[in-house]
Amino acid sequence: MLDSWQRNGCVYVPERLPFEVVNHLRSQLHTSLLSQGLDTLNEDSFPKGERSRRVFEVAPVGVGSETWDSLIRFPPLVSALDSLLGLGSWEIFLNESSESTRHWYAPCTAPEDFCEERERRQGETSSPCATLRVCPFLPFSTWKRGLEKESSGDSAASQWTPISRRRHIGSGWHLDVGPGVSSSAHRSIPPHQDAHAAGAVLLIALNNLQTGHGGTAFIPGSHLWVQKAMCDREASGSPRYTHEELNVWVASSMRSATESGRVLLPSCQCGGLSSSHTKSPCNFAQLVQNSLSASISGWSPFCGSHKSQVLIQQMVCEEGSILLMHPLLVHSGSLNLGPRVRLLINGMVRLKKGVQTL
Repeated sequence: MLDSWQRNGCVYVPERLPFEVVNHLRSQLHTSLLSQGLDTLNEDSFPKGERSRRVFEVAPVGVGSETWDSLIRFPPLVSALDSLLGLGSWEIFLNESSESTRHWYAPCTAPEDFCEERERRQGETSSPCATLRVCPFLPFSTWKRGLEKESSGDSAASQWTPISRRRHIGSGWHLDVGPGVSSSAHRSIPPHQDAHAAGAVLLIALNNLQTGHGGTAFIPGSHLWVQKAMCDREASGSPRYTHEELNVWVASSMRSATESGRVLLPSCQCGGLSSSHTKSPCNFAQLVQNSLSASISGWSPFCGSHKSQVLIQQMVCEEGSILLMHPLLVHSGSLNLGPRVRLLINGMVRLKKGVQTL
């Protein structure tokens, strides 16, 4: 597990949360989303139109809840974090109220309103063969018009892409800020700890996530590219990156790589990092390996002078699955081309004071 963490920057906890925990968390989000006009059980409440927002955020209260206590004490999660961050070196806080420091939040993504008919046919059209396609970079409306001209009957697995909160395809790449920490706070190069004290990002799926159903998009090994950029910055004698500056660098670098056609997406049912460790076709697996080998050698595909390629993966898993991400792993939201609201909670594992990061 530690080797995968250091190479990929992400790893699944070996076991899923119990159904009763998942169901309680789902119910909590459902109740909170109702106050925003979104009923996860009623399609008529789903947003319509190209410009309508699709991401609804909830900051679920956890203090005093037996369910939340059982989540952060879930033995497979505790064991995984001890292995990755060190025994007794980490801690997880819960939200005291909706107005307190946001240690956890739930970015719930409503489905697009043009894909219902295609999703009904997805089981009949899915293909085991993987192909790679260039990630587009354009406004959602432009992307959708092009999609309608090509083939509206393709599966979600062959059409999913990253997307920003402002509805721009191929965008939205970022790093998470530490709970209660200003984006103007400086970031330190591991193993040194900074104000964010970030040990790992926790992503917990509260419903099944197939490829194209809104799972978090990320780039394996990209935490190593970010660390290299931070090292280069300090070596040049410049001040350390603030979190905001580092995110600007990430967004700019990913835009350059995407516009130059070097960012690729897999078009297949097994095109994401799966908690069930689904085997990928050879060309997909080889590209992953090439990307990781480049990361380990210190080279970043973000470099504009290099023509090698960057491969995006996606969170694909069953409900209750927990994905641990390195705090410097580059990630983004993605289009939800499935039939239901994507329910996911995002938390930050913090390092105790004085503990060095990996």
